[in-house]
Amino acid sequence: SQAQMSSPMGGGLNPQPYLDFYSKQVSKIGNLLKTCCDPSICNGNPNCTLENIPVEWNGGSYEAFTGPAATAGYFGTFFLLEALNNMSFGWDELQLRDVVDFYQVDANNLDVLDNWWAARSFASTLGAYIAATLKQMTITKTIKGIQHDPRSRFVYLAAHDTNIYFIRHLLNINWLSLGWGKNNAPPGSMLVFEIHEIYDVFYVRTFFESASPSQIRKADQFTPDNESSRVPIAIPGCSEGLFLDCPLEQYLTILINSVDLNCLNYPNLKPFVETYIKDDSDDFSEDEKQIEIFWTILGSAVGIILGIGLILLITKIKETKQKKNAGYQQNDLE
Repeated sequence: SQAQMSSPMGGGLNPQPYLDFYSKQVSKIGNLLKTCCDPSICNGNPNCTLENIPVEWNGGSYEAFTGPAATAGYFGTFFLLEALNNMSFGWDELQLRDVVDFYQVDANNLDVLDNWWAARSFASTLGAYIAATLKQMTITKTIKGIQHDPRSRFVYLAAHDTNIYFIRHLLNINWLSLGWGKNNAPPGSMLVFEIHEIYDVFYVRTFFESASPSQIRKADQFTPDNESSRVPIAIPGCSEGLFLDCPLEQYLTILINSVDLNCLNYPNLKPFVETYIKDDSDDFSEDEKQIEIFWTILGSAVGIILGIGLILLITKIKETKQKKNAGYQQNDLE
């Protein structure tokens, strides 16, 4: 609702705290644009500037409100896409750090949409699909509603960066990648879920991985001396130890119980979700299997023409157990 979406803007239906918070960034982008807006955009005001565009409820799934911050964020993202595609940007008046800062206006403007209510409304299906996918990979048997073979080494799904933000809220997680702002999901970034079976118990490790703005602009090749940023993520109330392991069943309980069944628009997934919510038990028999790691990656991809997208990738790596030292070593991909 409008009231719920207004909460991150300072509460009530008064957007002034929100406008004040972003006023400096909006002013800088407005000065860069020099001539901004037709008077019709400002309800006939002949001195229409970026700063005095009216804030109006839009109710869209991607843009809840129009106004100065939303418009400045649009231009900030446009400058960023120019920069990351190794083009000239901002009429050569900006540095790469400047456009990353401008991008924060758009990324932070998603605070209005990037919240628990919106996550349940728009990402319950995705959250349920990820949960069922992780479960299916551990039992190697088909779960109704999952489109890929349980033996698949990876699965690719495409969507928007907002899906990453929504999953962030369903799991109540945070990250900070090199070169970017807090919880940014920049082009090519990935939310990674690894499942490790260690002594007959499955655990989930979660990471956020992304290239830096400079690496993307230069189209760098990743090497041991020039790696992407890979940030371990703690799941509140679940992750423990050096590797932030979270037991799979507990992980699925957190994720599935954040899902709103009324917003699950993929009916075939409902039996899995409903069964899990009802008794929180594992109704699946499991065969003996080798210790394996399964990666699930939810990533963001951006292009000038194609816009912003996501990737869901699942791959499988075998491990062998080393009982003598209570550890395990990784072997090659299958």
